[in-house]
Amino acid sequence: MNRRTLIASSLLLPFCLAASALARQPQPPRPPRDVQAWRRQLMAALQRRKRYPAALTLAAKASGQPSPSGKAELGFTLDREGRVLSASITRSSGIPELDAAALAMARPGTLLPKPPADLPDAAHEVRVPVVFVGGPASNPATAAPLGRGRP
Repeated sequence: MNRRTLIASSLLLPFCLAASALARQPQPPRPPRDVQAWRRQLMAALQRRKRYPAALTLAAKASGQPSPSGKAELGFTLDREGRVLSASITRSSGIPELDAAALAMARPGTLLPKPPADLPDAAHEVRVPVVFVGGPASNPATAAPLGRGRP
């Protein structure tokens, strides 16, 4: 081994060691595919239940102002059968009507998609963001259920 090769290999050694240490670090576990599919089904079911509050649309129309937008966080507990046991707003949108509409998406007793067998607990805590998009007071789509086509 000549001197240049020795110097080059001694300079590369720390990088090789660092790369091998990174390769050995455990990767965060990915949820099984059926859990991912269940999460998508759950979000789709909640989206179908989401309704923009008609009172906000009417108030916006009457005032000529745009309907308000907001984001709330909905927390709820599901049993093994997908039945909502309890629900609450874990982060308010700041607009009581939007918070009430978010809460109505997962009232206790509501049936949602069943959790997969990979989730062994008897009850599952779920938190999801709920975004309401308002708009111009003259836009009839703001009164329609979100996530569906226009009338």
